[in-house]
Amino acid sequence: MLWVDLLSDEKLVAAKSTVSMDNPVVIMAGGKGTRLDPFTKILPKSLIPFGDKPIIENIMDRFYQNGFSRFILIVNYQKEMIKAYFGENTLPYNIAFMEEEEFYGTAGGMYLLRNVINQPFIVTNCDTILDGSYLDFYRWHQDRNNIMTIIGSHKEFTVPYGVLCMNNGMLDKIDEKPKLDLFINTGTYIFDPSVFDIIKDRQHLDMDKLIRELKALNVGQVGVYPHWGGWFDIGQWDEYRKSLKELGNV
Repeated sequence: MLWVDLLSDEKLVAAKSTVSMDNPVVIMAGGKGTRLDPFTKILPKSLIPFGDKPIIENIMDRFYQNGFSRFILIVNYQKEMIKAYFGENTLPYNIAFMEEEEFYGTAGGMYLLRNVINQPFIVTNCDTILDGSYLDFYRWHQDRNNIMTIIGSHKEFTVPYGVLCMNNGMLDKIDEKPKLDLFINTGTYIFDPSVFDIIKDRQHLDMDKLIRELKALNVGQVGVYPHWGGWFDIGQWDEYRKSLKELGNV
């Protein structure tokens, strides 16, 4: 199946940055993508079309535009289809695959990288696009000597109700439909390779648990990069459609 045939007559190749980064970008592409049912019963989430390319290639293009061309894909569900897609398409990337034997969670697959990576690296989900400079994210991480940096996207939420502000059971005030300014975990991270001292075992491990372990063990700083640009979580249908419109792909 060719995505070009599905969505356009021509497929554009991203222009590479003049900066060249050897640091690997790890893309977690092993999940089942149940939020994108029923299409993910046929295609792995990473290969769902997004414009004239699959989701994962859009993500890789953005990294490539920032000078990153070395990718490691951690695969599991429908891994042969993912490998076949990249085997049949000529792309200006260096792509390697690491295969999970079972589902290890959102961070457990990093165990497979312990003997592969010996320098700072980026980890991202296969359904997250950030409208910003990945190179700036990386440099910010390096300048602070963090063991881990989480890219947090600013979001403003309006509570659709009147909020009761209380003190010892007594009403202080009613805050009608307040707005909350929050930084949301985007699913994009930068790690120092010393993190592999923590991820020693082949086990199921989700990213939130890894973050708590790093904080509890106090083995290094866990920073948050405050990203004020766009963040597109295209792993669910409402956000997928919204992102297509905002990024000009429809």
